[in-house]
Amino acid sequence: MMRIFRGKYLAGIREGLKTGDLIAIKNKSDQQVINLCNKLGRKDWVIHCVKAYLHGRGVAKYLARYIRGGAIKDHQFISMTETHIRYSYRSHQTKKTEYRRLSHARFI
Repeated sequence: MMRIFRGKYLAGIREGLKTGDLIAIKNKSDQQVINLCNKLGRKDWVIHCVKAYLHGRGVAKYLARYIRGGAIKDHQFISMTETHIRYSYRSHQTKKTEYRRLSHARFI
């Protein structure tokens, strides 16, 4: 299922670029985006599928968790400089609090 999802998703991106429904990332050409899609197509993706909700209330409840406070909460930001952002997060693999430092562009 992972390969099918990955193939359909990347094919949709390519088709969107071809038809003009999608535009390339700023400072990237359509060909550079297609090259990136090709590179991503060779990597394994982790797809998590769950049983479909029978009603919209479940979906709204699920999305509300993210909309309410965003994916990263204010208290997770450790420091912000002119060049980098450092934040904490809980790793699902190690079950421990970990820290990450990214440039502004990479963070966004």
